[in-house]
Amino acid sequence: MFGQSIFISLLTILGILVTTGVNGQDTLKGTVVDEQNAPLGFATITLLRAGTTELLAYATTDDTGAFSIRVDSAGSFDVVTRYLGRTTESLHLEWPLPIAPITIILLPSSAELPSIEVTADRRPVTVKNDTTSYSMNAFRDSLDRSVEDVLRKIPGISVSEDGSIEVNGKPIQTILVEDTDLFGMDYQLGSKNIRAHDITTVETIDHYQVDAVLRDVNLSDAVVINLKLREDKRAVLSGEVLGSLGAGNTVKYQLYAPLYRIARKRKTFLLLNADNLTSELGLSASDGVLIGGQESIRTPIFSARGFHQVPRVNTAGLPAIFMDNSKTLVGQIREHYTIGKSRLFVKIGGMRRNTGQESAFRREFLGTMANYTIASTTAWQRTQADLSGEAEYTYTAPDQTFSLRAFAERKREEPAFMRQATGLAFAVDTLQRRSDRQLYRTIASKKLGGGMVAQLTLAYQQERTAEASTFLQADLLSLFASREDTLLTQKIAFRREETKVEVVLLRKMGRLTLRAGLFASRQYSRFSNDVTGTIVPATVTLTDYGPLAQAVYTSGKWLHRLNANYSVNREGFNRNTFNLTSEKHITPEDLLSFQLRYGTRLPDLHLLLTESTFLRSPFDYAAEPQTKVPGKVYSIGFSRRYRNNQRLTSGYLSASAKRTTNGLTQAVSFNGNTSLTRLIAAADQLSATLSGGYSFFSLALKSDVTTGVAATYNESQYREGEEDVQYQTLTYQLSGKTSWLINRRLRLKTDVLLSHTTFSGGVRFRNLSARSSSQLIFSLKGSRFYLGLFMAGNTGANVGNSYANAFLGGQKQLKMGAQEITLYARWYNPLNHRSLASQTTSALYLTETSVGTTGSFAYLTASIGL
Repeated sequence: MFGQSIFISLLTILGILVTTGVNGQDTLKGTVVDEQNAPLGFATITLLRAGTTELLAYATTDDTGAFSIRVDSAGSFDVVTRYLGRTTESLHLEWPLPIAPITIILLPSSAELPSIEVTADRRPVTVKNDTTSYSMNAFRDSLDRSVEDVLRKIPGISVSEDGSIEVNGKPIQTILVEDTDLFGMDYQLGSKNIRAHDITTVETIDHYQVDAVLRDVNLSDAVVINLKLREDKRAVLSGEVLGSLGAGNTVKYQLYAPLYRIARKRKTFLLLNADNLTSELGLSASDGVLIGGQESIRTPIFSARGFHQVPRVNTAGLPAIFMDNSKTLVGQIREHYTIGKSRLFVKIGGMRRNTGQESAFRREFLGTMANYTIASTTAWQRTQADLSGEAEYTYTAPDQTFSLRAFAERKREEPAFMRQATGLAFAVDTLQRRSDRQLYRTIASKKLGGGMVAQLTLAYQQERTAEASTFLQADLLSLFASREDTLLTQKIAFRREETKVEVVLLRKMGRLTLRAGLFASRQYSRFSNDVTGTIVPATVTLTDYGPLAQAVYTSGKWLHRLNANYSVNREGFNRNTFNLTSEKHITPEDLLSFQLRYGTRLPDLHLLLTESTFLRSPFDYAAEPQTKVPGKVYSIGFSRRYRNNQRLTSGYLSASAKRTTNGLTQAVSFNGNTSLTRLIAAADQLSATLSGGYSFFSLALKSDVTTGVAATYNESQYREGEEDVQYQTLTYQLSGKTSWLINRRLRLKTDVLLSHTTFSGGVRFRNLSARSSSQLIFSLKGSRFYLGLFMAGNTGANVGNSYANAFLGGQKQLKMGAQEITLYARWYNPLNHRSLASQTTSALYLTETSVGTTGSFAYLTASIGL
């Protein structure tokens, strides 16, 4: 049944594409010349619905005067041709369009008097150097609430499920608002909360350099998105206030307010949210953590991950709205001031989140000589409390020969975790954790003349983590036979500090730009582990120092980029990395790139903390491997990406391979009914991926289609005692998204993901998983009605699981003076399916998890746009 549903969804998408071609998709070709029959390059051709000002498509002529316009619907058209200093020609055409190319002659004119007024005030896409500008009105329709909704449609820009954004395959660094970095790594606050209605232009800027002193010696490979506001939205309070109330198994509520005021000298962003819906309007990840991870002055020196990873509530691939019953409280304010040549950024925020969830768990060992099974029913409860503050100061001298950037961050987290499980064994887990992180960074840049710039970086970071855990698990007696009871307690104290100094010189020499210098860093880690009264302390100090180099060289259309560094330390670990990237713009919209990488890396700091054992759950433990063997990484990659700004299409093809030696992997074995999970060092891994995709946007229909395919191969091998363990996985993935206007009142939105994995290594089996969501949206006189269907499931190891649910909804837009009010009504889970069983596999076991949902619920929402 599930497979038939997925098949029907795929046929729906295929039918739309086929129907589009049958109903009339043609291409108008021609040439624009002057009275001497000389070609006119960069003339503008607009295609209008006959007798109206409705813009259907546009094109510009190339150097030979040729143009080509794709027409997506039948009818009568006006073709309007313009060229500065020439008369405007208007040509009326009927369907079907001429097969042979047409010739348009433009005569000289001292005054340009267009015969037809066109409402479109700019081209949908314009390119100038490293900046590509997209007209928001060309891509936005009335269904789009946020900037992210529109970015998903633009060819060449991709938005993942967690909200992270890539432009032509490169992850963006941040989102600017009127050329100002207001969000840093938390750029999803901007993409998810700034209203599309308030934006006139979206710019993507490649090779972005924020420091004016470094622009002459720019080595940046960063990509950013810049949002330009409408004139009537500058220096005024904008955003929306949203309130919801509903009923289900509990009372549902939400109060949500993203507000902002963007002026020339002061920019403010305020976010307030209290709900038990997890609507994901402002929080992108399932645990409330905003995803970013790009390099910037605000990036931590080292990862903030602790030793004891808190188990996540298993979502089994379901959207949060179907299964989450958490309570969330968020407050955050961001202020950016411009005072002369100085800028000051301040951010204060906090978050509290309570999550409760139920699940059924079964783990089966897939060995050839034995078969073990663990089963339990589990109730999870988590709380998360964060408090953070940031301050950033930037100064640039009036003559732009000196700049100073300083950043400080303080973040405090207090998560708590509790799990109760019943089954073959009764277990109770509790975990309290407190972490405190501080970061201070200063970067000074000075022009020395002769195309040379000197730069000094100083940074210090400190992290403290304290954990207290209690495990009650009967089967743990088999692991700790000397214990007379089953109650285990654990206390972890962790402290890490790092200091870093970097001095570099940058110089521009014609087509070659160089960056070379020295760095030194000292990292101190102290770890103590107390398991039921047995304290195991460990202390590690690493001191690195060495040279680093970066070079960028241009030769014609090729751009070559080289990064290399080498470090030595007192502990006897040497490390080096070598990264070479070459890019070629075959055309301004067609990019070919290659990448080679080689490097050695230090053993993970966790591995250096010898003789330490920590518990992850009643079913798992991990013993840190006692190894000091450096790992090696080899990788190669190729990609070709193109955009067609006239046809509004984009596509890509990429291939990559990666080889690592002496890396980390997990090994799982069993003791009775308890699985034992250990980190294994000296593992060799090989992976290779081939992927491709295509997307296009119909300007006339405000419709878009995105497709993607990928194949991935992974191989891991390591030594387990006297045995060599090796296994392989091969995964194929197919994805498709569409938002298509069937007619002027009916729109269909679909999202399909299919994945097939073959696993071999001791036991061989296959797994097919799929997910499909569809929405039908019917518009009528300022109102809309929604019908949505969500399906998910998988088959593998002779077990098939499926899940299906739906939602109904409607909305009505009202005007009260200058205020825009939208009323929503939604009913989720009318089918009231409460669980989905998911399967995951590793080298030695099969895990099934059935996740409870919130059941059926409905709520009403009122949104006031400012």
